[in-house]
Amino acid sequence: MRTLQLITLTMLAVALNLQAGVKEVTTESDINKDGYAIVKFYADWCPPCKAFKPDFEELAKKYSDKGNFYAVNVDTQTDVSSKYNIQSLPTIGILLDNKLVEKVGRGELEEKLQNLKAPTKKVEVKKEVTKRKMSVVTETKTVKKQKKSCADCDCNKK
Repeated sequence: MRTLQLITLTMLAVALNLQAGVKEVTTESDINKDGYAIVKFYADWCPPCKAFKPDFEELAKKYSDKGNFYAVNVDTQTDVSSKYNIQSLPTIGILLDNKLVEKVGRGELEEKLQNLKAPTKKVEVKKEVTKRKMSVVTETKTVKKQKKSCADCDCNKK
């Protein structure tokens, strides 16, 4: 009975850790479209990426209220990494509403997370524009061009 309780508690702790931790991205649609997403781009063969993994997981737990944390393997998710123009590894991207706001390095990530403010809600204001119809009356005149004779002008008078 005691072993069953320990297994249940362990499974619960693992489940809670996964919810508050880093989610592995398998498709671009896995990344949350609303609010902040903190995305670590990495590769399995990259030693700095491996060294940064426990730190990133710790930051994900500590700052889980700031947004959702994701990990993208650039070798398997080439479409996601190319969309955000990832050039070096590891790279951390801060996304807001699925748009890249900033790329940050490992050393500056925690400071950025501390200063990350909740996104403001976009309020759409619709203004109704009424057009006034203005009637413009145009007067057309037909002017016939008449030849002038010297009698009509002063050219002969000197």
